[in-house]
Amino acid sequence: MGKKGSAAKARAEIERLKAKRRLDIIKILAALAVMMLILLGKPMLEVAGILQEGNMVVSGAMWISAFILAIFAGTAGRDFSKCGRSIEEVRTRSGL
Repeated sequence: MGKKGSAAKARAEIERLKAKRRLDIIKILAALAVMMLILLGKPMLEVAGILQEGNMVVSGAMWISAFILAIFAGTAGRDFSKCGRSIEEVRTRSGL
């Protein structure tokens, strides 16, 4: 049972890491989608007359939020690659 139990634990760990990677992909895509919505939504709202053109407060808020979302996406991307390395380590260690 030692070898089978070890392989089962390794597979469970790999599945956990794969689920974490999927969550990181979702975080990245969501951050990019919101960033695009913000960056493309402001000019549309200006054209529609809802926002004043050249409003510095709105422009500043837009760029700050885009910057924060870029940091969020970058962190998720770093975690994505860490999980990939961890999966490879578990596979190598367990011989899968």
